[in-house]
Amino acid sequence: MREALVGHRCHGPGLREDSFHLLGVCLIWHVFMMYHCVTRIQGRKAYTNALHYRNRSEDPVNEAVFRWMRSADASRPRYAIASHNLHRYLTETGAAVENYEPLADPELYLRFAEIDSDELLLKFANTQGWLLEPTDLDGAWCEPLSTWHFQINKCRAVLDTLELLDAWASNDEGNDRGAAMRALAGRIRWSTVGAETDGRPGNLEKTPREKARRLAVYEYQGFKQFIRPLTPGVQFIPGDVVEPARAFVAQVINWELRGRASIAIHAGANGALEQRIAPSNLLGAIWLQAFQQATKRTRVRRCDICRKRMDITEHRRNKTVHTSCSLRRRMAKYRERK
Repeated sequence: MREALVGHRCHGPGLREDSFHLLGVCLIWHVFMMYHCVTRIQGRKAYTNALHYRNRSEDPVNEAVFRWMRSADASRPRYAIASHNLHRYLTETGAAVENYEPLADPELYLRFAEIDSDELLLKFANTQGWLLEPTDLDGAWCEPLSTWHFQINKCRAVLDTLELLDAWASNDEGNDRGAAMRALAGRIRWSTVGAETDGRPGNLEKTPREKARRLAVYEYQGFKQFIRPLTPGVQFIPGDVVEPARAFVAQVINWELRGRASIAIHAGANGALEQRIAPSNLLGAIWLQAFQQATKRTRVRRCDICRKRMDITEHRRNKTVHTSCSLRRRMAKYRERK
C-alpha cells in the first residue's frame, strides 16, 4: 500500500501538468470561438448598416431606377485617403450627401479608367461616391484602395483592347490595322499547359505530349489573366490574337457583372413596360457601360485635342473633339488675335 501511495505521489505532478495543459488549450479554443462569433456578428451588422449606401428603392416597381450616393457639396469633400495597418483606405469625413443617377452620365466608366493618381481618385469618389458597399473598420466606413486600383487597371485593359479591336476591324482611310495587330500581340502571349491543370501552368515534364495544349494569356502593365475560348470545346488557333482579345473582353465583363447587375422592368415614355439592366452598386454601373460599348450599343472615340476617350453615341458621326476642348481652343485663338 505504501509503495502504491508513493507511486501515486510520483505521478501526481505529471497528471496536474497535463490537466493544466488541457485546460489552457480549452481556454484558447473558447476565446477563439468567442472572437470568431463576435467578428461574424459585427460583420453582419456592418453589412446591414452598409445597405443604406445602395439607395435602392424598397418598392419593386422602382427597382429599375438605379440611384447612388455622393457628396452634396463640391466645396466640402466627403472622402479622404487614410492608412491603417500598412493598408490604404478611402474613408468618410462626414460631409452631406445626395442621391443621383450614375447612369445618366454616359462617360462615367471612361473617366474611371483614366484615374492614375490619388488626386483623380478622390475627385472621382467625391463626385460619384463609393465604388461598392463600404465596410466598418474600427468604427469608420472605409473601402480599400487596392480594390479601386485593381478595378481601374482591369477597366483600362478592357477599353484599350476594345479600341485595338475597333482599329483592326475598321476600314477607314489612314487606319493602320498592322499597328493594331502588333499592339494586340504585345498584350496576348501563349503558354503551354496540360489539360488537367484547367488553365493553370503545369509541369510539362509530367504532362503527356498528346494532352498538352496552348493557352492564351492576357498580360499588360501588371495585369494578367488566362483567357478561355468563348465557344466550349473550340480551342484558339496558336498565334491568333483577335479571337483571344474578344474572349478576354467578354470574360472580364461577364465576370464583373455577375451579381452586380440584374434585369428589371421599367415603364417607358409611353407607359409600356420595357426591359432594363439595373446595377446594384457603382462598380456594376461602370461595367454595365463597358458592356454597352463592347456590344456596340454606344460609340466611343478619342478627342483630337486632349486624346481622351469621349462618348459620341448621341452626337453626329463626325464629332472629333470634346465640347470643352473646342471651347478652350477657340478662347486661346481669340486671345492670340487680341
